[in-house]
Amino acid sequence: MMGLSAANPSDYLFMNFETALGVAIHSTPIFESIKAADSNARISVACSPVVAEVLRHNPFVDILAPCQSPLTNLYQGWLSISDHLRRNLVRPKFGISNAGNQRTRIAIANRCLGLHSTIGFTLAPRLYNVSIPYDTSISLIENNHRICGALGLDCEVTEPLVSFSPDDLSSAEILVRDGTEVRARRTAILVTQTSGGQRTKWIDRRFAEVADYLSGSLGFRVMFTGMANEAEGVDRIRRLMRSPSVQICGLTSIPVLSALMCLADVVVSVDTGPMHLARASQAPLVVLAPAWQSPIEWLPLKAPNAIVLRGVDLPHMPEDYELSEITVEAVTDAIDVLLTKFPPDPSAAAFRVRRSGRSKCAAPGSQQ
Repeated sequence: MMGLSAANPSDYLFMNFETALGVAIHSTPIFESIKAADSNARISVACSPVVAEVLRHNPFVDILAPCQSPLTNLYQGWLSISDHLRRNLVRPKFGISNAGNQRTRIAIANRCLGLHSTIGFTLAPRLYNVSIPYDTSISLIENNHRICGALGLDCEVTEPLVSFSPDDLSSAEILVRDGTEVRARRTAILVTQTSGGQRTKWIDRRFAEVADYLSGSLGFRVMFTGMANEAEGVDRIRRLMRSPSVQICGLTSIPVLSALMCLADVVVSVDTGPMHLARASQAPLVVLAPAWQSPIEWLPLKAPNAIVLRGVDLPHMPEDYELSEITVEAVTDAIDVLLTKFPPDPSAAAFRVRRSGRSKCAAPGSQQ
């Protein structure tokens, strides 16, 4: 694979039309890496609505351009991207697709923009100047990082980042306070539902026991979060509990939920989109992961603030799978280990807020 020199100040255009929250979050480290390696870089992102939510306040993205997706209409998608570039007076040198955007229609739209070089992951390598084959032996984040090498940049792999505005932080603080003027006690966030088709749910009764342990034994204020259509599943768990809890399904945008994760003292989550937000926040995190899926691609295996629980590898997803191999004791033990290593501390939460709450003013012409 031939590297491309980026010694001169360059505009980088990323084609980010993923629809899954986790894929969008895993795309964020590359922007920080490029900015660290090329201080004169200007990064534009043509994107889907979910990516726009994830990147709305990202300090490493200069121009955010929500566009019609080439995946739904190739011509209209190309036209929409071209219009954003023209209105923002941007003529990118590099058109880039990351590991979550390998579809051929994205490659065609990228190529048809007439840029100096097209680079990245694609199912149509002949359309690109530099094609990067996906490596299944490393994580999605590490695969995306290989774009730096294709650009001729010496970059370090960084962790995901989902930034938020002061207003988003205020909304999160109101949810944590629960109507009081000060944060009354320690907060635990539980993510118990999955919105996709993959079976990564845990048993309701076990989640209720963990929630009772956090609330009744450890004195945490337990908050269940999720999408609005997941409220019924959350309430089913809450009815099994002996202790009080709060349900805020559907009450948070992606940036507000990111801020809420930063404020939390511990997060317990199944392997689903908001788990990646918790990882990006760097809050203490227990992940309940499926045994049928390889952990290396998605999970925070090397993150010091995270403990990943999963059973012995399974060759395929069993019917009616409910993570039954993970016990309540394994989860409560993991919580105890994390709280010993990362005890609840307002200064730790403040550090997480400072790291993620880095909103910037949009560049002239930006659509942020």
